[in-house]
Amino acid sequence: MVQWTLNALRGVKWRVVVPAAYWLGLPHEKVANGLRLAPLRAWLRGKRGASEGVELAAAPARSESADPEKRYPGPPRHSVCHSSAVAEVCRVLREAGQADVIGAYVDALVARRPEHEPDIRWGQAVAALDKSAEQGLAAAEAVFARFPLMRFRKALYQQYNQLGSISRSLELVREMDRLSGGRSRSAEILEARERMLSRGVVLPAPAEHRAYQPRPQGVLYLLHNSLPHASGGYATRTHGLVCGLRAHGWEVECATRLGYPQDIKQAAGWVAPVDHVDGVPYHRLRDPSRAYRRVDAERYLELNARAVEKLARKRRPAILHGASNHINGIAAVWAGRRLGIPSIFEVRGLWELTRISRQPEFENSELYRMIVKLETQACLEADRVIAITEALKELLVERGVPADKITVVPNGTDTERFSQTLSGGTETRRAWAIPPEAVVFGYVGSMPQYEGLDDLITAVARLREQQSELPVYCLLVGDGDQFDELKSQAMRLGVADRVRFTGRVPHDEVESYYAAMDAMVFPRKPQPVTETVSPMKPFEAMAMGKPIIASNVAALAEIIRDGETGVLFEKGRTESLAAAMARVAQDDPLRREIAGRALAWVRENRDWRQLTREIEGLYQQLTDSSAAAAS
Repeated sequence: MVQWTLNALRGVKWRVVVPAAYWLGLPHEKVANGLRLAPLRAWLRGKRGASEGVELAAAPARSESADPEKRYPGPPRHSVCHSSAVAEVCRVLREAGQADVIGAYVDALVARRPEHEPDIRWGQAVAALDKSAEQGLAAAEAVFARFPLMRFRKALYQQYNQLGSISRSLELVREMDRLSGGRSRSAEILEARERMLSRGVVLPAPAEHRAYQPRPQGVLYLLHNSLPHASGGYATRTHGLVCGLRAHGWEVECATRLGYPQDIKQAAGWVAPVDHVDGVPYHRLRDPSRAYRRVDAERYLELNARAVEKLARKRRPAILHGASNHINGIAAVWAGRRLGIPSIFEVRGLWELTRISRQPEFENSELYRMIVKLETQACLEADRVIAITEALKELLVERGVPADKITVVPNGTDTERFSQTLSGGTETRRAWAIPPEAVVFGYVGSMPQYEGLDDLITAVARLREQQSELPVYCLLVGDGDQFDELKSQAMRLGVADRVRFTGRVPHDEVESYYAAMDAMVFPRKPQPVTETVSPMKPFEAMAMGKPIIASNVAALAEIIRDGETGVLFEKGRTESLAAAMARVAQDDPLRREIAGRALAWVRENRDWRQLTREIEGLYQQLTDSSAAAAS
C-alpha cells in the first residue's frame, strides 16, 4: 500500500510534498529545489539517502525553536493548502506508520495559513475516509458543520452516494436544489431509490387471458450481456444452455437489456438489431431516442419491461426467462403478467455481494437493502427460480424464497470444445524462462481481490522457504485490479523469479499457456460472493485434463471431491494452500489420477447438454400448466 501511495504521489507537483518534508524535518536541500519524492521515499522505507549521505531512518520531531528559513526556504505555496494536497500528505503519513502526527501536521499548517483552514481540515477528513468510511464521514460532517460551503456539501453528497446512502444523499441534494432554485436529476434518481427501498417495484395485475397464441416451445431469454459483444462467463453460460435447449427442440431466442450493447465502449457505432451466433438469435432492445439514459432506475425498469413486452408480442414465446440481475427478472415478471404467460428468474449471482467484496461497508447501506429487496421481489413474483449453486439457493431461502420454487442448474462447459492434448506448452515455458523440470501451477482469468491470488504468491514463498528443493513455479495469465499489487508482492517476498505475470494474452494463444501448466489453482477467499457463486474456469480446466487445487468455499466444495476430482485446502489459510501445492507437486501419479477422474466427472455431470435437461423439465411444466389454464 505504501508503494501504491508513492506511485500515486508521482503525479502530484513537488510543492505538494514539500510541506510534509519541511514539517517532518527531512533534509530539504534537494526537496526544496524540486526533487520530488526520493527523500520522502527513502524516509518512508527507513533507508539511507545515498545522494545526501544522511541517515533517514527516523524523522526528527519538529523543533519549535528551529529557524524555518534554514529548514524550508520560504512559506508553503497556496496549492499545498488545497484539500487534495493535504489529503495526500495525510495518506503518506498514515502509510508510513506516522498517523499519530497527522493532527499536529494539520494544526501546524492551519497555524501558518489560517485563511485556508476549511480546505486543510477537509483534506484531513478526506484522508480519513480511506481508513474508515464511518470515521471519515463523521470527520467530514464535523468540518461541514463548521464551514457549510457548497463545495463541501457537494463532496459530502458524492461520498454518501458512493457508499450507498439514499436518505442522507437525498437530503443534501434537496438542500443544493433549494439553494440553486432548481431541481436536479440526482434528486429524481434518489427519490426513485427511496420509493423502491420502501415498496419495491409496482407490477401490473396478471392478465385474465393470454395476449396471443404462443409458439408451443418458444422461449424468450432475457440477458444482461451476450455474444458477440461479451465473452465472459455470463455470455458463455447463456450460449451453452441455449445451444443445448435448441438442440432438443426448444425455440429459444435471446434478448439483451434495453440499451445494450450501445452502452459499452466496445460497441461504439451502429449495432445490428439481431446478432446470430451459431444459429442463436440475440435480439437488441433499442430505443432510438435513448430516453432510457435520462431516467431513474424505477422508470428504466418499466421501459425495459415494455420493450420486452413489445418484442414478445412479435415473437410469441410461451415462456419469459430472465437471467441476472433483477432488471431482467422483473422484466420477465412484468411482461409475463401483461401477456398472460409464465416467467422464470435465473439467479446467476447476487451483484450486491460482488460489490461488498471490494467495498465492505456497502453491506450496511440503504442501496444494498434496496437491491436485496428487488432481487428477492423478482424471485417471489416469478413462477419458477433457477440458482446456479446449492449455496446460492440456501441464501435465497434465507431471504424468504420458498425452497420448492428453486431449481439448481449449475455452471458447466462444452466438454467437446476442449482438448486434453494441448500444444505449445514447451515453447511457452521456454519463452517465460520456466525450466522443463518445474511443476507449474497456473491461473487464467481476471484478478480481483476475492480470487485470492495474493494467497497463492504467499504460499509459493512459504514453499520456497520450507521446501526449497521443490521446483514450484506459478504462471498467472490475465489482468485486473490486483495485477500491479501482486507483482509488487512477488518482488517483496523474493519469489519474482518463480511467479510469471503475462498480462492479457491474445485469445488464440491461451491454449499454449494452459499447455504449460501442470495444475490449476483457484484460491478464492472466503467472502459472500465466492461462497455462493462458482466460476466457469474449473470446469474448463477439468475438460482439458488439468488437476485442480481450490479453496473449500461452498461454491467450489460443491463441485470438487477432495482427493478424487481435485484437492481442497482450508479457505483463507496460506499454510493449507502451500501443503496442497506441495502434495500435488511431489506426486505426479496423483496429478494424473485426479485429472482423469475430474475429466470423467465433468463429462457426465457438467456438460451443457446434460444441464439443459433440468431446464427442459421446468419449461415443460410451465407450458403444460399455462395451456391448461388457458383452455
